[in-house]
Amino acid sequence: MSTRSYEERLEDLKRRQNQLKEQEKDLRKRVATEERKKRTRRLIEIGGIVQSVLGRPLEDTYMDLP
Repeated sequence: MSTRSYEERLEDLKRRQNQLKEQEKDLRKRVATEERKKRTRRLIEIGGIVQSVLGRPLEDTYMDLP
């Protein structure tokens, strides 16, 4: 038979559950950061391709287009 009471075991489980929730939150944050970095890289690459096709850098007047 266990020497710990049910209340102690419940508290341990709640503490572990909170730790897991924090780990999940941190992991989701890392995934979001990684996805944002990948998106930014794609956008930069696309901008470079557009500039090479146009043969010149984009000007501010193009940025106002809808």
